[in-house]
Amino acid sequence: MLSAVVRQALRDVTARAPAGDPARKLAAVQAAARHTFPTGEVAQMLHDIDRGRGSV
Repeated sequence: MLSAVVRQALRDVTARAPAGDPARKLAAVQAAARHTFPTGEVAQMLHDIDRGRGSV
């Protein structure tokens, strides 16, 4: 049955060890968290995006 194949595939994926060096991944996340970028209110940004799409 297909459901058995899917269950086995999910078991296989979750049983695998994560790829890559955890320390390197953590360092990348920490470096990204140090950056600051200007942001705005989500509703206003979505409005601006929609308004921009209409002008194309």
